[in-house]
Amino acid sequence: MSGAIEVAGTAGNEVTRLIADMLSDDSYQDNEISLGTVILANGEEIQVQLKVTRNLGDFLDDDFEVVDESERYEPVTRLGQQMQEFDDNISLESV
Repeated sequence: MSGAIEVAGTAGNEVTRLIADMLSDDSYQDNEISLGTVILANGEEIQVQLKVTRNLGDFLDDDFEVVDESERYEPVTRLGQQMQEFDDNISLESV
């Protein structure tokens, strides 16, 4: 099972990109990717998936608090800032 945990650990690297892609085109109601496939000790294969959705009908029941809107979209704003800083650094280094 540690393989599945390792694969799931990569979700943090992908979630911001999935949200940014989804919000860049209002026609997307959700966005999902495979984080990887794991072969269990019994030989059975499982796939760890990550899905981001804004379709309320697809929401799963959970015990988590709802994050207010200002916090919800902060990572997307931060991603845009990081991309701009990266572009600025590339421009400066190439001069």
